[in-house]
Amino acid sequence: IITGDNVMVSGISVTGEIAGLTISGNRISDIKNTNTLGSGSNGIYLASASTAAAVSVNNNFISDVASYGNTGGRAATDNGYGIVVDNGGGYDIYHNTVVLNSNQQVAGNPAAMNITALVTSPAAINIKDNIFGNIQTQPGNHYTIQSTAANTVIASIDYNDYYTASGSLGYNSSDRATLADIQTGFSENLNSINVTPVYISAADFHIDPANVSNGVNLGDRGTVAGIVTDIDNTSRSGFSPDMGADEWLRPNYGSWVGRVSIDWLVPENWETNVVPDGNTDVTIKGGFVHMPTIVTTQAVRDLNMSSPDLANKPILTLSNGTIQINGVINHTGGNIDGILGTVEMNGTMAQLIPAGLFQGNGLNNLVVGNNTAAGVTLGGTLDIYRAVTFSPAGLKLTTGDFLTLKSTATETAWLGNMTGKSIEGSATVERYIPDHFKAWQLLAVPTTGQTIKQAWQEGSASPNSNPKPGYGT
Repeated sequence: IITGDNVMVSGISVTGEIAGLTISGNRISDIKNTNTLGSGSNGIYLASASTAAAVSVNNNFISDVASYGNTGGRAATDNGYGIVVDNGGGYDIYHNTVVLNSNQQVAGNPAAMNITALVTSPAAINIKDNIFGNIQTQPGNHYTIQSTAANTVIASIDYNDYYTASGSLGYNSSDRATLADIQTGFSENLNSINVTPVYISAADFHIDPANVSNGVNLGDRGTVAGIVTDIDNTSRSGFSPDMGADEWLRPNYGSWVGRVSIDWLVPENWETNVVPDGNTDVTIKGGFVHMPTIVTTQAVRDLNMSSPDLANKPILTLSNGTIQINGVINHTGGNIDGILGTVEMNGTMAQLIPAGLFQGNGLNNLVVGNNTAAGVTLGGTLDIYRAVTFSPAGLKLTTGDFLTLKSTATETAWLGNMTGKSIEGSATVERYIPDHFKAWQLLAVPTTGQTIKQAWQEGSASPNSNPKPGYGT
């Protein structure tokens, strides 16, 4: 805290010829300058002498920054600011949470983000995926963002959250009261929002994942900016990361990001490093270098598969592994490679296996564990290569005439014990016939407790009689 000297105070300062720098993972707070003559304060000060400084500012919490206050100026030395760009260029400002939550002593022009008139280089700054908040209550302005530079210094600005407790959201040649005014004044910002987040506490700027408003209005609203982890070094979504320094998930929700490997059980492969369980709705999208593989038995609640990038469809591989699905399957793209795996449908409400879910329509084992009268229904062709069985809880499978029990040179698919269970609809049963030279095969349904006459000759009473035309031998 600076109280008497006429100097600007900064949490982190970049000046001179510094270039090629990353400022990340910092918690910057309690930056104060109460000098009545001004000189300002800020969390991060960017004033490199280079116009191509290549400075990345990401994943920082900045709060509790305030100066005495000055209504007569908007320069770095006049008020308290979260982040100030005061010279140079080549700045990427991504995924920061900046909240001005301590009052200045008198009215002024404080802002969570400030671009001064000393910045002149075209396309000097990228500003994306940030939360800029100002909840100060002293008289005067309480900006989230202000700029006295030409708009040409901003290369891109979008996917930010701007919120204040009162007053105009921003300043750019004049006050910009609303989000629409921010869009007009700064250009772009078409995907930016004006939402007040609910944090874990007044001093902890992690987003509260259990808050309903956060889930509805704030979750997954960012864009991919090349920042793959958050302030806690947990994995970010590869398609729709969260704004701010904290990547967060609604309770009972999991999203595959495949950051380090194909292993389902490695936390870093999941958004926020949370491996799902049977109470988790899992989302798997394509476009990642590593797609998930299950080699053990893993449970999920809902399974959601989609292909935002049509050229990179998601693949979930069951490598002698089992996925237990307790909820519904939502499928708009991608496949399960299940030719060596098992799917258990363990719902407590009707479940549908969508058409085209499996690669080549093939699955090794299907286990019906659904305990409802409606049971499990096939929505499209399904070829089973080993077995269809029922768990003790499972009751019913409706085939829709889509089921085929396949037969190969090594194994013929079979149906498990049906006592107390039911199958509605037809199924095709195949039988592999090996190629024997000068041989013939008799194909028939296996029987027990019957003679050949009873089982295959339909109980014919005399030679050449045909008691049931179209059946028998």
